[in-house]
Amino acid sequence: MTQPAADEAPYIERGTPAFRRTNLAFICAGFATFALLYCAQPLLPAFAEAFSISPAASSRRSPCPRR
Repeated sequence: MTQPAADEAPYIERGTPAFRRTNLAFICAGFATFALLYCAQPLLPAFAEAFSISPAASSRRSPCPRR
């Protein structure tokens, strides 16, 4: 990796292929984060039925065991 010249900005300039790739990477990261946060929501009714608990209780995070 080379250092930018003294008169060259170290930023990714708008309109360049690197800028488009960076934007795509941020969009993909945002989508992946959203998907991971909400992927279990459709399963909550099944959890409630399988464990015989209320839907509200199935949405709570279970505490981690302490050592």
